[in-house]
Amino acid sequence: MPVGNARAEIGRHERRRPTPSTTGRRRPNLRVVPVAVEGDHVQQIEAFLADHTDRRGLRPRSIVNYRERLGRMLPALDELTPAGFRALAKREGWGPATIASYYATLSCFTEWRLRVGLADEDAFAGMKPPAMPAGSPKPVSPEQLAQLLLLAKDRPRRKSWPVDEWAIMAAYAGLRTFEIAKVRREDLQQTFDGGYELLVDGKGGTRASIPVGPEVAQLFEGRPAGELWPEATADTIQEAGRRLFRRAGLPGGLHRLRHTFATAVYRRTQDPFLTQRLCRHNSLQSTLTYAQLADDRLRSAVTGLHG
Repeated sequence: MPVGNARAEIGRHERRRPTPSTTGRRRPNLRVVPVAVEGDHVQQIEAFLADHTDRRGLRPRSIVNYRERLGRMLPALDELTPAGFRALAKREGWGPATIASYYATLSCFTEWRLRVGLADEDAFAGMKPPAMPAGSPKPVSPEQLAQLLLLAKDRPRRKSWPVDEWAIMAAYAGLRTFEIAKVRREDLQQTFDGGYELLVDGKGGTRASIPVGPEVAQLFEGRPAGELWPEATADTIQEAGRRLFRRAGLPGGLHRLRHTFATAVYRRTQDPFLTQRLCRHNSLQSTLTYAQLADDRLRSAVTGLHG
């Protein structure tokens, strides 16, 4: 694509608000966070975010993170090479997780610049991505879960957010905050044997059906068609979860209840493949982190080992 056409493409993206790819029935829930530095690079970043959102359906939080990372690397985006990126990471004192996340964002940006004709080459093409360190699950104990659910039911005002319902969706169905925000009444379906299955819109536009128990099914009783929480966004749910955990004196938020769900499923089944399916992990390796944490056989194997 000629550079002139590429700049016209940028102008086209600037004139419209970025909207994620959807099926036509989901709210975008976008909020714009401007970059402090002005100039052509900022225009390129905004055009990239619009294009990337259209193609991949980025969450609002991801858009904010992409914009923030690219903004911190201004104004050297044109000249940044793998060697320059490593030097920047060393100068800034970034850890392995930060390096991996910044590289992922930057490589997407440089690939886009090449694709739309704003660059003659992609300096990062073929570079081996930095390894993202494995995360460590942080489930809560059964006592802590009971405490959180009890606190969540105590709504100080009539119009307080239903964080108790969101906590149930995370702890009993393993839903992520952005998945909770998109749940609709129509997504719960009764199975032939009297049970229930929930359709979940997950990462990368995936859609999966998972069985759910009565704790989740009862949240749908008497609800009208459409979204269960039409006024809530993923950010709303995430922040409400953080407040709940602070009230309980615990670090983290509702995503820890997804960890709790995954750990409990593996502990009950001892089956990593079944756990992977219920958690909707793309990689079995993600599931195995919960297996290592929840495998009681490891503990029993060393208990009283020498007497």
